[in-house]
Amino acid sequence: MSVENPSVSDQSSVASGETNQDTVKYETYRKVLSEAKSTKAKLAEYEARESEREQAILAEQGKYKEALDNSVKKQNEFKAALEAKDKAFAKKVFTKEIEAVALTFGARKEALEDIVKVGDWSGVEIDENFSINQEQLKASISNLSKSKPFYFISNAVAPRDVNTSQSGAPSSKSVNDMTVDEIKAQLRNLK
Repeated sequence: MSVENPSVSDQSSVASGETNQDTVKYETYRKVLSEAKSTKAKLAEYEARESEREQAILAEQGKYKEALDNSVKKQNEFKAALEAKDKAFAKKVFTKEIEAVALTFGARKEALEDIVKVGDWSGVEIDENFSINQEQLKASISNLSKSKPFYFISNAVAPRDVNTSQSGAPSSKSVNDMTVDEIKAQLRNLK
């Protein structure tokens, strides 16, 4: 494609009598060239805007992802704290219930903490409302009282012939039948 000066182009085409289709007027060429430059500039501007928009979207998505991650992390922390509180509450309820039932079985008050630690509570069920299966608990405490009787008060009465007189021989009086002075006298003899 050749560009000619309009005056030259007009003269040569008029002189030769024919029109050349490959030739364009200079004003048209300048107009098309300026439109092409302006279109390229607009395209570059639109591409820059699109790139900025995509970067903004990616930045927002990153912020949203970060916020979502933080939210999930906090939710997990709250869930763990709630579970820990539930466990602590269940343990406290379970301990109090064991102690109450153990006392009905004749447990010594100073041994309650040891009973809670030593007992086999694996067979005792606790439901979601922290209710304890009483039959299973009583059975476990009963088994514990048989295997470790020293945690429980013995209601057995000592035989009558074990009581001793001042000389160390069995006396005919039981301790319950003795007076305070007789008991004091026996205690002095033991020293």
